[in-house]
Amino acid sequence: MKTAHYVKVVALMTSILFTCVQVGMAGNVYTVRVPEEAGTVVSRYKGDTKETVIIVQDAHTSAEAQKNISDIISHVTRTYDVQQVNIEGASGDIDFDFFQQYPHKDIVNSVSEKMMRKGIITGSEHAAIVNEKKLDVKGVENKEEYLKNYEACKYIFEKKEDSLRIIKNFEDVISQEKKRVF
Repeated sequence: MKTAHYVKVVALMTSILFTCVQVGMAGNVYTVRVPEEAGTVVSRYKGDTKETVIIVQDAHTSAEAQKNISDIISHVTRTYDVQQVNIEGASGDIDFDFFQQYPHKDIVNSVSEKMMRKGIITGSEHAAIVNEKKLDVKGVENKEEYLKNYEACKYIFEKKEDSLRIIKNFEDVISQEKKRVF
């Protein structure tokens, strides 16, 4: 569980990968569907292996997008017997057993829904918590590289005000020079 919450860095585009090893599904990638209200299939490709990979683009700061991701994961795990979910922002195996074994499912569902809406957990984490069956959830990040990138982003955000001030000064100088030259 701790691994899932190490660090979350805003990215331009990001993916959640579902690996489906069921031969029945893998035989025809063109039959994979997602609920219309949750998302849209934008492309398909049939490779040379038995595995099928479903990539979901993620909008990190959108509660609605996170809900849709949770709905898509729930749908493909029920409909296509997906058993593995690979997520960004974490590394290694991620254990959701505590939530799966908690006897009051209504409480788990309610609390995890609120946590997802507030951005405390992601849609993929929400799906793993509320899913009726245990999912094999793995973080795909190289932990050391991810933490280096996190530190770089943190540094940039810490320097944001200084950077904006410098940019403003440059804009002022350029504006003055424009008036002088033109």
